[in-house]
Amino acid sequence: MFLQALSPFGPIFGKELRITARRKRTYWLRAIYLGLLILFMLLAYVSSSPWNNGNKLWASQQQAALGRAFFLCFSMFCVLSMALIAPVLTATAINSERLGKTLGILLLTPINVWQIVAGKLFSRLLIAFSLIGLSLPVLALVRLLGGVEISQMLIVLGLCATQAIFAAAVGLLLSTLVNRTYGVILQSYGLLLVIYFLVPLLLLVSYSFNGSSPGVWIWTTFNPIFICAGIAEGNSLFGTGVHWGWCISLHLGVSAGLLLLSGVMLRRRERKVPRDSNPSPAQVEGAAAKATRKTRIRHVSDNPVLWRELRRPLMPKRWQAVLSTILVLGLLGWSYAGLSRELHERDFQIGYAVIFNGLTWLAVSVLAATSIATEIESDTWTLLLTTPLTARQIVVGKILGLVRRLFWPMALLVMHFGIFTLAGVLNWDQFFLLLWVMATCNIVWIATGTFLSLRCRKATFAVVMNLLLAVVLYLLVFLLLGIIESLASGPRTRYSEWIAWYLPYYHLTEIVELPRRIYSDNQIHTPGFGSMSTNTYRMAVIGVGMAYLLVTAGIVYYTVTRFNRIVGRAGNRKLAGSQPPLGLRAVTST
Repeated sequence: MFLQALSPFGPIFGKELRITARRKRTYWLRAIYLGLLILFMLLAYVSSSPWNNGNKLWASQQQAALGRAFFLCFSMFCVLSMALIAPVLTATAINSERLGKTLGILLLTPINVWQIVAGKLFSRLLIAFSLIGLSLPVLALVRLLGGVEISQMLIVLGLCATQAIFAAAVGLLLSTLVNRTYGVILQSYGLLLVIYFLVPLLLLVSYSFNGSSPGVWIWTTFNPIFICAGIAEGNSLFGTGVHWGWCISLHLGVSAGLLLLSGVMLRRRERKVPRDSNPSPAQVEGAAAKATRKTRIRHVSDNPVLWRELRRPLMPKRWQAVLSTILVLGLLGWSYAGLSRELHERDFQIGYAVIFNGLTWLAVSVLAATSIATEIESDTWTLLLTTPLTARQIVVGKILGLVRRLFWPMALLVMHFGIFTLAGVLNWDQFFLLLWVMATCNIVWIATGTFLSLRCRKATFAVVMNLLLAVVLYLLVFLLLGIIESLASGPRTRYSEWIAWYLPYYHLTEIVELPRRIYSDNQIHTPGFGSMSTNTYRMAVIGVGMAYLLVTAGIVYYTVTRFNRIVGRAGNRKLAGSQPPLGLRAVTST
């Protein structure tokens, strides 16, 4: 019985395994994963040189080069996918039980905490491992082409599995601490981004660029993404070998520690007993008097959804907001200190703009995709649908609440670019255009996330689909057009360049480079049009933003008009001579 209690493959593991195997989104995830992998492999194929030129030695060398290209594509795609998918898989592992009011009952059973957290983790990891297993035929093709050793394949598979375990353990721990799904996903991605990218990058900036830099050591010891690239390239990155053994050992050790910490935190949060379960009458009277002094009257408008959403904070708890603010400002200040000699150069603002836009896209996509799905998971959605609120009041209230919660991230962008505008690094037209592109190009993900959150029953699937929409729009379309251009015969037309017109990162780069274009020939080489003047390009950027706003308005209108049909609710009919429901105008005290 002691050994049975230590086994992670208990009843929770079996139950979660059966549930995940019956979900349709599991098969959708596999199909999307394999489809994207095939597209990347096809792009690597069409980018390679032709084999048949009459020379067998040349053909053999090109075949081996194609095998190495396939292996590099597989390695980077697999390890990046595990870093993105694994935290989403475990984001609802514990908090879904808490929201469903089943965690307390689960803790009353003879199942110990270790079996609960381990069963949750390993059952979700099997989904990630199945994705790796489905892509193994690619390695068989690579081995057939040559150029890659079996040891390299085994190392990459081990690194991908280790990455999945570590990312899933991070999501599981945050799921124990945070109740909201979007908070778990955002904090997981933020933590992984800080560990794998920001800290090594800032260390590289702080120190000289050589083999003894701490940033290089972190990248070559604790970064599976970097190490996979090094293994595929023959350990030649930065002129140093990659320590894959240390990376796997450290990740497995830290993952085990995170799993044990999840069990400890779960026990402390769910089994704590109040210190004074029988307060005296004097204590009760004092608490009531204290609550009365803090009571204030709040008037609720005729749209309670909008009233509630406008008052919801970005972080559910004050300590999370304070810690996040300190961490963000600390990293930003560290980057300023490390780049103190180069901050006056305009080109460095391109990197800041690209990073800020990527983080804004990630935050907007996750928040929007969980706006309604969390209501569905917490059983408050049915109660909301029984009210006489219209579809427009619910949908628009949710969207405006999301915009309100994104006020502080946008304030950070305004502060950063405002400082460098006042310092003379940027002009005021660049300042407004940068904020215009970031705001308009990311607001569309609020509309798509709200629609997907309405269509999908689970928040995790809605988040994955909303993130994939950007991948499809920006990357998949480019890959398809690039493949078609490579396979087409005759004069080559670069249709893939037209994607740059709705790609925000292209416009962010060109906006920062505007003064340089003005001083040279006052012309900007644009995709599809050859060149245009800088003033015309400014108007084009404003037009692209307006197009994004029109698309957003169209998606919101479609969501509102199809709302009742999607949720299965009968339409609201307004009787002749009837008055608006006065019951929605209420006064509540908190």
